[in-house]
Amino acid sequence: MRAFLFILLCLIVLHEDAACQEKKHILVLHSYNKGLEWTDSEDHGIMSVLQPRMDELEVHTEYMDTKRIAGNGEFRDFLKFLVEKYNSTRFSCIICTDDDAFNFVFRYSRTHFQGVPIVFCGVNYLDKRLAAENRGVFTGVVEAFDIRTTLKTALLLHPQTSKIVVINDLTTTGRANRRILDGLLPEFSGKAEIEFLEDLTMAELQAAVRNLPPDTLILIMTFNRDKSGEDFDYNRSIALISRAASVPIYGIWDFYLGKGIVGGMLTSGRDQGRIAAETALRLIDGERLEDIPVITESPNRFMFDYRQMKRFGIDEGKLPLGSIVINQPISFMDVHGRIIRGALGIVIGLVMVIILLLFRMVERRKTEREMERAHRQTVTILESITDGFIAVDRDFHFTYVNREAERMLGHDRDALSGRSYWEVFPFMTGTEVERFYRQVMESGTAGDLQYRHEGQGAGSGKWLAVKAYPAEDGGVSVYLRDITEEKAINDERIRLATAIEQAAEAIFITDTRWIVEYVNPAFERMTGYSRSEIVGQHIRLLKSDVHDRDFYRQIRETLQAGKVWSGQIVSRKKDGTVFYTEATDSPVRDGSGIIINFVGVSRDITVEMRLERELRQSQKMEAIGTLAGGIAHDFNNILAIILGFTEIAIMKLPGPGPVQDNLRRVRDAANRATDLVRQILAFSRKAEHEKFPIDFAVFVKEAMRLMRPLLPSTIEIVSHVAASERPMTVSMDLTEMHQVVMNLCTNAAHAMGPKGGILGIEVSEFTADAALAARHLDLQPGGYICMSVSDTGSGIAPELLERIFDPYFTTKEVGVGTGLGLSVVRGIVKGHGGAINVYSEPGHGTTFRIFLPRMAGGEAESAPEAEIFPPGSERILFIDDEETLAQLGAEMLEPSGYKVTVMTGSLEALTAFREGPEDFDLIITDMTMPHLTGRDLAAEIKAIRPDIPVILCTGFSELINERSARNSGVDEFIMKPYTVVDLLRKIQRVLKK
Repeated sequence: MRAFLFILLCLIVLHEDAACQEKKHILVLHSYNKGLEWTDSEDHGIMSVLQPRMDELEVHTEYMDTKRIAGNGEFRDFLKFLVEKYNSTRFSCIICTDDDAFNFVFRYSRTHFQGVPIVFCGVNYLDKRLAAENRGVFTGVVEAFDIRTTLKTALLLHPQTSKIVVINDLTTTGRANRRILDGLLPEFSGKAEIEFLEDLTMAELQAAVRNLPPDTLILIMTFNRDKSGEDFDYNRSIALISRAASVPIYGIWDFYLGKGIVGGMLTSGRDQGRIAAETALRLIDGERLEDIPVITESPNRFMFDYRQMKRFGIDEGKLPLGSIVINQPISFMDVHGRIIRGALGIVIGLVMVIILLLFRMVERRKTEREMERAHRQTVTILESITDGFIAVDRDFHFTYVNREAERMLGHDRDALSGRSYWEVFPFMTGTEVERFYRQVMESGTAGDLQYRHEGQGAGSGKWLAVKAYPAEDGGVSVYLRDITEEKAINDERIRLATAIEQAAEAIFITDTRWIVEYVNPAFERMTGYSRSEIVGQHIRLLKSDVHDRDFYRQIRETLQAGKVWSGQIVSRKKDGTVFYTEATDSPVRDGSGIIINFVGVSRDITVEMRLERELRQSQKMEAIGTLAGGIAHDFNNILAIILGFTEIAIMKLPGPGPVQDNLRRVRDAANRATDLVRQILAFSRKAEHEKFPIDFAVFVKEAMRLMRPLLPSTIEIVSHVAASERPMTVSMDLTEMHQVVMNLCTNAAHAMGPKGGILGIEVSEFTADAALAARHLDLQPGGYICMSVSDTGSGIAPELLERIFDPYFTTKEVGVGTGLGLSVVRGIVKGHGGAINVYSEPGHGTTFRIFLPRMAGGEAESAPEAEIFPPGSERILFIDDEETLAQLGAEMLEPSGYKVTVMTGSLEALTAFREGPEDFDLIITDMTMPHLTGRDLAAEIKAIRPDIPVILCTGFSELINERSARNSGVDEFIMKPYTVVDLLRKIQRVLKK
């Protein structure tokens, strides 16, 4: 049954992992057709942002093709196509480009795309009121092309202009453009005549622009469909128009640039798409749609075509600052400048080398004389310094040793001259010293090292500080300093400093004027002040004004009298928060007994002072659980001895009797102790919680029986379990679920106060259909068991309901609650695949409802049937560093026919196995052993004989569990204490393999 539960749990975890890895779907809907440069530019901008995250996204792209296919605005055939194609796809976001796609998606946002965030780009006209009313429906970036700036710039570059001809079509985009342009006409009416060329065929349009007078400018908006209905992409339309026109053409989109327009303040489709995709990713990553406003300013830029500027005689110096100019000609220096500059540099370099060589020749003779004098001075200095000095060549032969080095190394320097360093000190070969010297020699970089000198001379065992420099001859020059005493002192200082730095308690040191000189990291974490902020400040910076002057005066007088002060202090953090500490302050004296400093050690007990009195026993159990995590290994070993030898004694007794009955009681007690350790470890997160099928109705009745003595007599418990045709079976962890019930009932008792009231407990069946599950994301469709816990207390204010599950949030006064209870309850319920909600009205009490998934056809776990194991004859090597446990293993197995060899050392066992690997059929080893752990021993044995089965035993270890043991090559894993049956079951399993 347990194996089945384990497999079921693994399948659930794997299913959850797979669900977590499911890709999110994004629909990219383009108004126009693929191949249209504006649309392709937008698509490139979108994909440049989404491409790096394609491992988690699925992008679907569709084109409405409205430039070539006229619609009535509803596009019902296209809607039908999308519905059929994506019937089973749940979109996380829709990106729509340009007006037609946006209008289409928005039209059907409440019928076919309900709840799907909409992100648009390239929309030319967006009603501000529409955007405000639908803030939670769509967002995006408006294609706010800058016609005003483009026209102003064109008029500045062509001051003689008297007429501006605007080319536009009557598509959806064209009509939107016309509305925007109509709003600007009054601004330019006094500067130039404005004429629109719209409802024309391409031939008529070409004829119109061909005959324009020279003082005319053309502003092209879009012309993708002419009067006859013929479609033109952007490249074709601008090519036909620019060939016919003899006057400058300006535009507002970058897809015309380089194809016939002079330029202007241009809008980029790529930038539009990029911003839309970035917005979509913000939504995918969890940001709320209503928190992302519509971007109404496009990232437009001044861009111009050099060839068109030259054609119409436009001076580049008159362009706006920061303008981008394309198609500029490449100068001779642009092409050959690198070669010219390189050749010139070589010539200058050669001249400089010649000059330098001449100078060096003159200086060389002078340098040689100075070097000889310097050498003599250096030798004099080296012989007089207090540091040792040695020099070795590239082959590590001594070339110089001063007197101090002779003393440190314990060898006559004349005897060292010319000999190899490694010949004199063979113990240093292959050590970090050799690696250090070779690194300095090979890298040409100086280095420092401290090491313990090993050798046969008087200097052996000394600690030396080495500073090595690469020498010009390829060797190494080394300064030596004896730091044996200094290191001993420093090591002690480091140990003390490390202990203080890593201490959990906050520690500070002040001078006798109470000015802070040092604080440890725990102090920084506790007070919020960094070391740089608090050092140099008076310790009263932490004063909370809770204590009176006499309190602080007593502390000062106690310390100044040379005594230790201990007590509780209320202080204030950097952010103004008041906190409680358990503090011990002591004076520090120098060698003459004068007080030179004060040191304080304190522990934050704020949380402890807020603990509820009713939960003290629970917190003691948590402390015991934490302690058990550290002693579980030894405690389980002890239980293993008790349980094992008790079972053996029972088996050896001749028949039933009082002694056997007493031994069975001992065994039962040991088993209960084993379960207790396991529960404590699970409660303290030192071991995995186990879930079993439990009849929830029976569990609640038993929990209420245990809760009754813990609640005041003024509280009446009213419980009701709804009738059910089958058991209300839930897979759950008893320890955790007891914690849930205790917390909710205790909270209800606190809410009702001293006057008491009615505590209601109700258990019933509940079915969540798809619609309900969609509204409550914590629930999946299916059957649940619902437990309601209600009280007749004061209720919870509406503004507090959203925060009650937050960690550390509490409405109780200091000393009555931590604020962790409901947060832990929600975590436990979610860990069981369930959900929790709360309903409360001030003055009318509170009701918590917990929903736990009901097991289909599940029944409460029953005790396994007794097992009978056939006798064995295999040879078993049993290793445990505790001799009693090792002997216990032999006594457990030998009655079943196994031949057991007992060893108490892992290295001893490995040696025995190496000498006779075929002498054993099975290895059983403890995990925690000196020199070589059980896992490492198993690896060594498997390396010698891969086919031999290995069973790994452990009382408790954070380093290994059953999964990691199997991954490391171990065949079976068993926790101490184990029974004879447990051990025989494992042995039979591995031998059958």
